This record gives sequence, structure tokens and C-alpha cells, in this order.
Amino acid sequence: MQKENNKNNEKIDVNISTDFNNSNAAKLGSKYANLTNSSLEQRYDEILESEASQETDMQALAEKMFKLYAKAFENWHSEKHELLNDEDLATYLSGLSSDDLLDFTFAFVKKSDFDLPEQLIQRLKELDTDVRDRVLQELLETSIEAKSFSSVDEEIAIRYGTARLLNILADWNDPKYSKDILNWLLDSKNLDERLQDDVVEYFERCSEHSFDLIKEALLNELESTEAKANKELNSVADTLILAITKIGKRHDYYKDEAYKTLRKVFKEVKDKTLVVMNLGDLGSARAIPLLRSYIEEHYDEMPEELYADFYVAIKKLGGNTEDLPTISKQGWNWEF
Repeated sequence: MQKENNKNNEKIDVNISTDFNNSNAAKLGSKYANLTNSSLEQRYDEILESEASQETDMQALAEKMFKLYAKAFENWHSEKHELLNDEDLATYLSGLSSDDLLDFTFAFVKKSDFDLPEQLIQRLKELDTDVRDRVLQELLETSIEAKSFSSVDEEIAIRYGTARLLNILADWNDPKYSKDILNWLLDSKNLDERLQDDVVEYFERCSEHSFDLIKEALLNELESTEAKANKELNSVADTLILAITKIGKRHDYYKDEAYKTLRKVFKEVKDKTLVVMNLGDLGSARAIPLLRSYIEEHYDEMPEELYADFYVAIKKLGGNTEDLPTISKQGWNWEF
């Protein structure tokens, strides 16, 4: 099937899939992302300029701007665009084959400064399972190792592109993807911390088939020779701790197992800062005696920053801190 571009009478084949980097759908995905970036930035600036002069309450202005921005975003993707052969996005996407839809998507996510439009999300949900595997493969071929980027464009493509691929896979919530994504994470030697939240969010959204896998991976890491020798965990394990906490906090069904896992980590690692903060965030009051007893036994050797982490976690969990032994440090305020 061919569509005619009215601007330059160029014929665009939207059904024949070719190499991703060279396909017409991919080129249009990149161009549409760039057009969206520039157009929405201009519209947002115009909205801000118009509204800022009329509203003096900053909180009210922020709330109003959020709604106006969301409406501008929705309107933009609902309008007809010459680039899309004078069609709106939903109509254009409906005419793409599955392969071309993915080519368009992969190019768009690597260029766009904004979230995926609803029209694209809904169209992707229509894809058959075997076609969806291409999204997983695209993700797995992306490195999440920490590195320096040669350009801003490359950084956007890797960081935001990876985040959006994870969001697409989470939308599908297919249990077969969680194990591959976990292995992709475990294979990294030096995880890019800027992508950590996106990986954690995927596991949180797909918790019913991710939690047990994550827990097993974390406990295996805890039992590894290196972890036992150094009593410390790597950055990948830190990500697993965050995911365990997020899932347990969001779903009561997993809270008990999340607490038991974090408690085991707490007892094994030397640097307790991260696990203490996560015990506080998890919200299980069962952690209060664990944290209090540690302070009572080690308060005289604890750095004030670590003591503060314990103190804050106990208070967050609703525990009593008034009778805790304190460490006297000049200028240190224990009222939080």
C-alpha cells in the first residue's frame, strides 16, 4: 500500500518493512518525533506566557498549566499533519503493517522529548504476541551499562528510548518478558543509575510475575562468594532491593515476603544505609524492633548519618524514638 505525501508528491510505502534504520516508517517516526518536540515546546511556551501574566498563585498556576499542557498534547496528536499525509496520528498508524508500526515506534521513542501518545499506545496493544517480541529484542540489544555519551541525541536515544520500551512491555504485562528483562539487568556489570528507576518501574507494574524472580535473584546475589567475602552488594542488587520494596509497598500481598527478604539483606551486608531506607519505605512495622535493637547495640560506633537513617526509618514506621540512645555530636539535630 502506498500513500501520497501532498507536500512533495512523494510516494511513501507504509506496508513493506525494510531494515529499521532505512525504512520509510522509521524515517517518519523520527521526523514526527522532531516535529512534535518543536511544536509542543512552542505551544507550551505560548501557554506559559499567556497564563503566567494572569495568575499570581504559583500552586494554582502549576495545576492550571498541567491541565493545559495535557490538553495541548492531546490536541496535537489528534490533528491532521502534512507529514502524515494529511492524516491524524491514529488514522496514519492504522494503515501501517505490524513491522512498520514497530519501525515507526522505535524511531519515535529515541527522538521524542515527550511521553508516548495514547494513539500509539492503543495501536501497539493490537499487535500479535509474536510481533511484540521485536520490542523485547530491541530492548535487550540496548546496553544499560553506565557510560559517557558522545552527544545529547545519543543520550536521549538510550535513556528515554529504553524507558519507553520498558513502558511498552509493561503495558503488555506478558509474564514471559520478566525473566528476560531480569537477565538483561543481571548481565550488566556497571548499571547506569539513570535507568534504574525505569527498570524498577517495569518490575513494579509487572509484579505478579516479577516478584519471585527478583527475590530469588537478590538472595542468590547475597549468597555469592563475592558478597559473602565483602559483605556488600553491587549496583544491580541495589536495583533489586528497590524493586522488592516498591512492589511490597504497593501490594500488601507481597509486603510480608518483601520484609523477610530485606531483613535477610540487612543482617548480611556491612553498609546498611540503602536497606534501612527501604525498610522505612516498605512500611512494615515488623522492622521497628530490628532497627531499634541495632541502634541499642551499635549506637556508640555509628556515624551520625547512618544513625539518622535508622532514626528516620523508625519514625516513618510509627515507632518510638524518644527512648533511643543518642550519640552526642555538636550541631546535630535529631528532630525530624
